[in-house]
Amino acid sequence: MVTMLKSASVRTGDSLVYSSHHIQSTNGATPMLENTALLSLCGEFKPLTDKTVIKEIEGTRTVEVSYQTSSKTGKKIRENAYIRIPSGHITNETIQENMDELLPFVVSYLQSIEDKWIKAEHKNGRDNIYPAGLGMPRIFQLLEEADEGGRFNKEQLEAWFTDTLESTLIANLQIKLGIDDLESAEAEDLEKLQAVVNGYKAVFSSLAAPKASILKEDAQRMLILIGLEFADPAEQDALTRKIVVKINRAIAESSKLIDL
Repeated sequence: MVTMLKSASVRTGDSLVYSSHHIQSTNGATPMLENTALLSLCGEFKPLTDKTVIKEIEGTRTVEVSYQTSSKTGKKIRENAYIRIPSGHITNETIQENMDELLPFVVSYLQSIEDKWIKAEHKNGRDNIYPAGLGMPRIFQLLEEADEGGRFNKEQLEAWFTDTLESTLIANLQIKLGIDDLESAEAEDLEKLQAVVNGYKAVFSSLAAPKASILKEDAQRMLILIGLEFADPAEQDALTRKIVVKINRAIAESSKLIDL
């Protein structure tokens, strides 16, 4: 099964918008392109129109280049286009393998994100930035706010849940509820099972909110379910990993409260 991941859109000046789609196998690994025929599909800019259908090809990603019409000339610099390129050189594995070399750039990039936020706060009238408010949770929040094209939406999360977790959840609920065969199960048991499935789907879908508020107990149940599907976290695809990060942030936020 293949998952479509859409990266952030990046605007350069006022005329050009880049966006990319990454096709990645759901086990988290992106195979290198070894097939000559497959490689021949990569590397050439092709016209991009409203009617263009871009096929999903595992081991590749596509970059779309969209030009805006100039308000002065009424023309575009160039016609919209897209290009398909191999994706095997940028994966979780290759990043981990080159982490020592990448770390200085990662640190510099994250500091630039934080700097941009601090400057915006001063521009908006702030006189103080409290050190206690800094940290990786803040960095994750800033990254998510900047990653407009990579934000979750309800439909994306529902599709991910159905494709990735629903069958695992149903299988475990059958055991818990003592249902041997769904086709011969009592209507009451089926309704109870469906209600739980709908509940899980709803709480996962709630992650689409910019600042998702999830009960700590529910967040832990969500992580347990993901763990049942992915016994080895290294097998998680990129979308699942982003979801896990957001769930853990929700747990961290809820942990700021104490019982009264």
